[in-house]
Amino acid sequence: MLTSTSGWEWDGRINFSRHDETDDLDLALTRPMICDPGDCFEYDNTNTNVLSYLIGTMSGGTMADYLQPRLFDPLGIPRPEWLVTDDGANRGAGGLFMTPGDMMKPDYLYLNGGVWDGERLVDEAWVTASTTEQASGTSSTSGVNISNGSAYGYQWWVTETSGYPVFYGNGYGGQTLYVVPGLDLVVTTAVAGTDVNAPDDQQPVMPIIE
Repeated sequence: MLTSTSGWEWDGRINFSRHDETDDLDLALTRPMICDPGDCFEYDNTNTNVLSYLIGTMSGGTMADYLQPRLFDPLGIPRPEWLVTDDGANRGAGGLFMTPGDMMKPDYLYLNGGVWDGERLVDEAWVTASTTEQASGTSSTSGVNISNGSAYGYQWWVTETSGYPVFYGNGYGGQTLYVVPGLDLVVTTAVAGTDVNAPDDQQPVMPIIE
């Protein structure tokens, strides 16, 4: 699920009108498998939603409960608003409301190999693995790559521009997070748009880096 290679069938629909959709776990488990886990890539929000559900359940709370003392508090991020499904789980693939300044803090954490203000919050080996290609990033069924040919790590898109490795996240309507370690650069964009497939001129970060 971290690499979006769970093997579940996915038709590409992203329904942001139902942030309260009931029981993402049942939604996942009732969908047919199109391949063995790890054998094919489909960019599928359900993977991230189920990961959030599992982390919350295994830790005896929600994803927000788990992250607050381990990540958000050390980064100086007040408890953010995070949409919750009808089954009580935070929606892993969306609905996390943060300021652009707070959005940048986890990026700086990863830029520094998992260290923040001299304190290690994330294992360095995990940072390296999660920002390294783990899957092709191209749909195994349609042959389409929705992120300009980028590969996929652990919930990060991974690419290279002008000879510099880049890892980044693309969010709903043009929200973006870019990290370019070779330039000691972090870029965050936050927009009020509602276009799921925001055009390139609303996501100008890569041309600026180039």
